[in-house]
Amino acid sequence: GNAAYAAKKYGQAIWHYERARQTSPRDADILQNLSLAQKAAGMLNRETPTLAERFGSLLSAEGWVLVACLGLWASVATLLVIVMMRWRGAIPAGVLLLCLFIFAIGGAGAVNTLAAQQNGIVIADETPLLLAPASKSPSAGLLVEGQSARVLDLMKDYARVCTRDGKTGWVSLADFTPLF
Repeated sequence: GNAAYAAKKYGQAIWHYERARQTSPRDADILQNLSLAQKAAGMLNRETPTLAERFGSLLSAEGWVLVACLGLWASVATLLVIVMMRWRGAIPAGVLLLCLFIFAIGGAGAVNTLAAQQNGIVIADETPLLLAPASKSPSAGLLVEGQSARVLDLMKDYARVCTRDGKTGWVSLADFTPLF
């Protein structure tokens, strides 16, 4: 990311910083470098992350899977203890519900983190958003360097994407790189 930034290839720099952010979502250096690259690419009005994206970025995908696994195994262990010891009452039920809640939170975090990884970044100065996966297809708009879009489908040298503002179309993979 730093080498691409120094070479003024801001779209590529943003792509590298986004990839780094997937493994360390709260690293201050990565977030600072990403912000600098976005400003250099002219993305002053950075897209505000949704609540689900902010929640998913609290941990990496591996961290959320670990939380879900711990919640699942704690639920199983608690259930076994309740059955074997024939515990009754509010405390064992509350402990079991807490463990199931931790499992659900971990699962939701993992899903949100993995969904964010289905995005891609425009690495060219401007790239047309095409109506069909062909170079001679009419354009439905332009995407700018550093802009992110959700990848819906891949076909040979093209990706079908959806932008934050809801526009869908095809972009050349020479100008757009998925994060996954």
